[in-house]
Amino acid sequence: MNILLVGAGAVGKVYGRHLQLGGAKVSFLVKEKYVQELAPGVTMYALNQPTGRRKVTFEGFGLLTTPEDVAEERWDQVWFCLPENAIGGAWMPPVLNAIGDAVLVSPLPGGEARRALERHVPPERLVTGLINMISYEAPIADEGYDEPGTAYWFPPLGKSLFGGPRPATDSVVGALKAGGCPAKFSWNAGDKSSFGSSMLMPFLVALEGAEWSFLKLRTKYRGLLDLAGEASREAIAGVCAESGLEPPGVRHLLRPSVFGFALKRAQKFVPLPLEPYFKYHFTKTRPQTVHLIDGYIDACDRYDIPAPSLKTLREKILLSSADGSGENSKRASAQAATSD
Repeated sequence: MNILLVGAGAVGKVYGRHLQLGGAKVSFLVKEKYVQELAPGVTMYALNQPTGRRKVTFEGFGLLTTPEDVAEERWDQVWFCLPENAIGGAWMPPVLNAIGDAVLVSPLPGGEARRALERHVPPERLVTGLINMISYEAPIADEGYDEPGTAYWFPPLGKSLFGGPRPATDSVVGALKAGGCPAKFSWNAGDKSSFGSSMLMPFLVALEGAEWSFLKLRTKYRGLLDLAGEASREAIAGVCAESGLEPPGVRHLLRPSVFGFALKRAQKFVPLPLEPYFKYHFTKTRPQTVHLIDGYIDACDRYDIPAPSLKTLREKILLSSADGSGENSKRASAQAATSD
């Protein structure tokens, strides 16, 4: 099986490694400036080990830089491992034109990306998914790594979900499972991804406003936690109106008290420093966060759904510190924490 991954970030490298372990020939489409860095291979740390993390080297993959390079080969699968806000750019049509009849795999968090891809790819070739892993460029704190590398962890009770036409989706799930990556078929994986993001993104924005501190979000900035709960309900309503689907039953669990309790307990079960991870990852992917929150607000506006809490989060947190440093957001979050 010949598989191309568009993007070689932390998610792409994890899926690429396990697809290769399962016997696939793997290549990445990247910008020219990354070729020299990636060509020798990359150091990775698998955290799902009984004895702790294991250092491995991922190598032997191809590197392509142009649609012309892509068109020279026949591909079985092409994975888009990019931020949601990258989908729909001028780069995309030439790449899609170059992949022939390959199955396109999109494990992206929002429904907007899926709708954009549906305009270019017939439904029998499109597989959407829900990423269920944590991956990041280590170290992000004093973790004691020998050298920098991509660390990743598969939650023990979860699997990456993929949905779409059964033959195409089975080939995706089978390729991952053959390489040791937990995965399974779910007919509505794309919808679960959209709902999951709409439920959690407002809480992550609130966490930024609380200076990326679980304790401060539960105490000093408790008002932000309450605001995020309301914003999450608004975002879910917008996604439901856009998709025509019923809201997920788990939305009833997204009370601020439940989320606060989960934050308090989570570190005991995760083999990486969670607060530094959230700060690192969601500062890096901030444009995607803004893109998703804007999408929820736009959906609410289109269907006349009030979204005051979403708009407050956006204005007082996301717009107050464009560089993601949090310096300006400290003042804004203090205002939001005490507002009605």
